[in-house]
Amino acid sequence: MKLLSMKKIVLMTGALLLLSTVLTNNAHARKLTFFVAPELDLAVAPDEVVDYYSKGIGGALGFDYALSTKLSLVWTANYKTFSPDEKLLTDLITAPDEYPGATNISVEDGTIYTAVISVVAKAKLKGKGSSFWPYVKAGAGVSVVGADEIIVNFTDAGSPMQEFAGELEVTTAPSLLAAFGLELKRGGNGSFFVEVGIEVHYLTIPADGIDPESTLNLTAIPIRLGFSF
Repeated sequence: MKLLSMKKIVLMTGALLLLSTVLTNNAHARKLTFFVAPELDLAVAPDEVVDYYSKGIGGALGFDYALSTKLSLVWTANYKTFSPDEKLLTDLITAPDEYPGATNISVEDGTIYTAVISVVAKAKLKGKGSSFWPYVKAGAGVSVVGADEIIVNFTDAGSPMQEFAGELEVTTAPSLLAAFGLELKRGGNGSFFVEVGIEVHYLTIPADGIDPESTLNLTAIPIRLGFSF
């Protein structure tokens, strides 16, 4: 699953970089700025995810093409991972109706991998000559999502035990994204920005012979601190 995810991520990122090269070479390149941004992601829905995960880390890169002084289109390639929250899993395992006396609890694997290519509209709420302004963004994208199986090892009544959960085969899904941010201009085309967003990935989980086909709306809040140039 990891190898397949990385191949799709490389192809998606390559497509973004190729498009940026084409735009850079045309007559409107002066309207183009690039950006990079590390991010912290908070898992907020659904219960099938937040029961096991609380936060993830990732990064984004892309470019912003100005349509006017206040409106632009933003292309972004984003990759993030979520690792299982050991405290959440410990609470689940030691619940009264599970294994309340469990000890030596440890968690293996279970990482969620998410890659997203998106296009959003960005509206800058700025006045003439401003060096600092808020902005809002909204748009759509395509995501590639997969998850390793979570393995929880523990001891109960002196016996070693294991529980398993959470595996998801790599799947491609549509996504909706929105964000609010603040940007500070730092000479030329350079600027720093911080933004808080929300993104929803509409996953379809295929039938597996036991469970029927279902949907999973993976929802996260990305918090980014970045630089454009």
